[in-house]
Amino acid sequence: MQTAAALGSLADIHGKDDSWIAAELSRSGRPRKVLDLGCGAGALSNELAKHGHRVTGLDASLDHLSVAGRSDVTRKVAYHHGDATRLPYADGSFDAVCAVDLLEHVAEPEQVLAEAARVLAPRGVFFFETSLLQKNAAWFARHLPAETHELTMFSVGVGMAVKRPFLRAV
Repeated sequence: MQTAAALGSLADIHGKDDSWIAAELSRSGRPRKVLDLGCGAGALSNELAKHGHRVTGLDASLDHLSVAGRSDVTRKVAYHHGDATRLPYADGSFDAVCAVDLLEHVAEPEQVLAEAARVLAPRGVFFFETSLLQKNAAWFARHLPAETHELTMFSVGVGMAVKRPFLRAV
């Protein structure tokens, strides 16, 4: 079991700034219903909730969800334990779906993408990002718990928003 301190240090390793997602969502001028897949310790979910969005965070790790819930100062994020390849949500139920630093953790990213598309409302937006570079794969393999990453999925860092049914870089 990972401690809250260990999870916090993993967030520091990533050194992420996902404010571009909050900025893009805020362009509509209204709160959006957002699903954060692989929400981990809740950094993105909690940030989006601070901007007034209605956020659901889903993660396979109960340890991560515990940290996420404790760090949610809004107390408005709905955290759920689950599998991103089999989402327990109705078709078209979210305005936006986020998968930040998730796709490199799963063996079947195409199934995660299919599920994200299924739960997106018409004209919904899918945000994804992976920043684990090939050159860092060996470092991550040595320092992170075994079987937490699919090392064959490491790629050049990318952050994009996919607007259903169109693709555009943000």
